Amino acid sequence: PDGKTIYFSRSAPHSYLYAIFESRWVGGKWTPPTIVPFSGEYTDSDPILSPDGNAMYWSSDRPVNGKVKHDYDIWMVRRQPNGNWGPPERLPEPINSDGSEFCASVARNGTIYFSSTRDAPPGAIRAFRSRLVDGKWAEPENLSAAMGTKPDDPFLDLDIMVDPDERFLLVGSLGRPEGFGHFDIYVGEPFERVVADQ
Repeated sequence: PDGKTIYFSRSAPHSYLYAIFESRWVGGKWTPPTIVPFSGEYTDSDPILSPDGNAMYWSSDRPVNGKVKHDYDIWMVRRQPNGNWGPPERLPEPINSDGSEFCASVARNGTIYFSSTRDAPPGAIRAFRSRLVDGKWAEPENLSAAMGTKPDDPFLDLDIMVDPDERFLLVGSLGRPEGFGHFDIYVGEPFERVVADQ
């Protein structure tokens, strides 16, 4: 939140093995990126901070209860009193499912927005929202209809970013007929393309 630390994912060339990196603004320049302590062994991508900077969410195929995963789940780490990140925690159901979940973004009130392959045709990805109620995330709401998506549309609504106060939502979407052939950025309701060719 102070603009002096950036987190991002990077892959090896032509690889789906991603790791999460950190760089800090020191002395008027960014430090060389280093892999965060909890990443580097599995495919970790889409790191997004909570509005207060005290939690980070990301997608990973890391094992769950010792079992190898063939899909992606949303994980998080919490900032510890000493400033370091705590151990990775897999988000519970109903956020994670038997399908893949990606790109979680959390509003200031705890509502989480993310993308998932659940309730989608094969190869498609949909946007979801789950409200925090009494400390637990409620059953996710499929936002497809609100974004003009029909149940059988093959769209990939993959990258979800919510304004901390939920004033607007940014979505990176692929496959929409008005797009430019790759992921385009759409905003809010109505779902309009604002930046072409992400």
